[in-house]
Order: sequence, then C-alpha cells, then structure tokens
Amino acid sequence: MPIARLVEYKIALPSEYAFDLLMSIGNTNMFMPITRPGSIPAPRIPSKYSERIRRLEDMSRELGRVMSQYSIPPPQMPREVKIGLFNELLEYVLEDGEDLLTRIRQYLSSIEGVRSEYERLRGIADVVSTAGEVIVEKTQAFLDRYCAVKRGGLQRIQECSG
Repeated sequence: MPIARLVEYKIALPSEYAFDLLMSIGNTNMFMPITRPGSIPAPRIPSKYSERIRRLEDMSRELGRVMSQYSIPPPQMPREVKIGLFNELLEYVLEDGEDLLTRIRQYLSSIEGVRSEYERLRGIADVVSTAGEVIVEKTQAFLDRYCAVKRGGLQRIQECSG
C-alpha cells in the first residue's frame, strides 16, 4: 500500500504515558515507526516498566539461544491479541513467556535425561558386545559399579586373562 500522505507529529507528554500512546497509535495499523536519529536522546523508561522490560529481554535471549541451538524456526502464524495498554501487553507477554520457558526447560531436562540414559546404555552395550553376553545375578550391583572404559581397554583385559 503506497503512502498517500506522510504526517509527522511531535507530542509532548509525561513519559509514563508515552508507551500507552504508542500502543494506541499502533492499534490503528497506520503507524510507520522510523529509527530514532542519534541526535535525539533516548527516552527515559518509567520505573514501573523497566524491571518487566529487563525480564522480557532476558526471556528473549534465552529463547533465542534455545531456538538457535536446536534450529527451531520461528512460528509461521503471528498471534493476535487485543490489548489496550502497554502495561497489559507486558504482563501478557511475560506470563505467556514464563509459561513457555518453563515448558521448554522441562523438555530440555527430559532431553538431557534421555541423552544421559542413552550414553549409559550405549556404554553397557559396548561392554556386552566386546566381552560377550554375561549373565549377572545382581544386575543392580553391576549397574552401580559400571564405569566407562576406553576403546581397546577391554581387548587388553581379554589378552591378559586369556
């Protein structure tokens, strides 16, 4: 859609209302943000938002690490939410983001548990394939005393005992 007319407004208001004003303008879908020139100082972020914005940035960094580590593509469909005030937006995103991060941490913990179990079972399979099948009466005691042996170590044990 071509820009029919570009209108620039300069609005002076207390900084605690600036975010709500930007939300209202953004809800009209007629707002085209521009990059702030370096000559204009950055606006002061009100204290009631600063802690939540910091938490949101931390969440974003953690999600970015997980997405890049596991090559997860971003969602295909954006999620539309009707929100009137910036504070409501922050609360909504923080609540959903914390729930999402909790689920992701649970999944990652499960993945790590499966990975360590796989490594343990692979080590046992290596021992069994090298030494042959051994019937152990007390499997629990055997598993408790299991330790990793470097490749070739079992062959030396067989050579010495044979």
